[in-house]
Amino acid sequence: MVARPLLPLAVCGIIWLGAPGAAEAGSFGIREQGARAQGMAFAGVAAGTGGLASIYFNPATLTAFDGNTVSLNASGIFPTSEVRVETPTPTLPFGSAGDIAEWGVTPAGYAAHQIDDRLWIGAALSVPYAASSSAPKNWAGQVYSRDSEITGFALDAILGWKINDQWSVAIGPSFQYFDVDLERALSPLPGAPSARMTGDDTGVGLVAGVTWQPLTGTEIGVGYRSPVKFGLSGDLETPLARLPVRADMTMPETVSLGVSQAVTPDLTLAATVEWTNWSRLQDTPVLDPYGNPATSIELDYRDGWYYGLGASYRWNDALTLRAGIAYEQSPIDDGNRTTELPDGDRVHLAAGFGYAVNDHLTFDFAYAHIFIGDVDLKIDPGHPSYAGLPFYGEATTSVDTASAAIQYRF
Repeated sequence: MVARPLLPLAVCGIIWLGAPGAAEAGSFGIREQGARAQGMAFAGVAAGTGGLASIYFNPATLTAFDGNTVSLNASGIFPTSEVRVETPTPTLPFGSAGDIAEWGVTPAGYAAHQIDDRLWIGAALSVPYAASSSAPKNWAGQVYSRDSEITGFALDAILGWKINDQWSVAIGPSFQYFDVDLERALSPLPGAPSARMTGDDTGVGLVAGVTWQPLTGTEIGVGYRSPVKFGLSGDLETPLARLPVRADMTMPETVSLGVSQAVTPDLTLAATVEWTNWSRLQDTPVLDPYGNPATSIELDYRDGWYYGLGASYRWNDALTLRAGIAYEQSPIDDGNRTTELPDGDRVHLAAGFGYAVNDHLTFDFAYAHIFIGDVDLKIDPGHPSYAGLPFYGEATTSVDTASAAIQYRF
């Protein structure tokens, strides 16, 4: 029955109703989609090293799963981001923001059903975007950020075809929802009222991928997630008025390349290179009902890159150990960094393990620490977000994640 493995995805959707967001990948992207992949710092995930959760990065890995398989994943994401104001900021006496980061939980669910020797169908329910920050109501940079929240959900429907013993391909639509809620002060003075902008929309994209096994023990995979356009509709609210507004934003496409190589029957090495076209996000006008600019969302992002190396070692028939390291080039640097998302280039260190209870049931656990360190904040003329008030400061940021998953084959 097809419906049987899809049931856990409905459960995962219910969990989302209460799940806060926290950014774990570059900018407001969420890389954490599976505990098995997290344990190897996502090395080789497009080649299937992440178990069933690999279908998020490369849907063609679907054809590696016989029968009916389901996987439920949950990750606790625990960022810290200490934002400090420095001279010569004019509002220096109003103080620093402190730790603006908020913790979150991001679940994900996956299902695969084998139709025959060549065809599979699958589904992936995920959180591709999430970020949440909260600064004091009164602080030196309040005209640039108070509270902010970004949330995105995706449901991928996948058709996989195993062409032969070496090649598999897959394709399918990705139905997505995107929501933004941004709040800033109307003036730098303590007690100033806020302006709040909200907007949401649904969009449809495409996922596709291919896997190739040129030799026994070698797998190469390429996965693609297309851009998705959203026409965000919402309101721009101040104490005096509420104005309906609209903004067109296109979320970036991603291409993931993964390689997995069995060195011995127990040891596997893997590598990943991933490109995300964050440079799609530049200056986004926010328009009133008559098409006139009301404000804008200025990001001026550059492309993002992710490079990962990892290994897994089968200790015995039940226990598998994993570790990985990765470097991530963020779309945010000194030229476009903001007080609400003080991101920077990252180093990921990860470790994890999997325990197979039997041939059907497996548990996976992983922990990762992401080093970002001290980054500069310099919002002055020439910065895309400059609003007439210079702000200078520094942010110290890091992220811890703890992930768990259960995978069951019927």
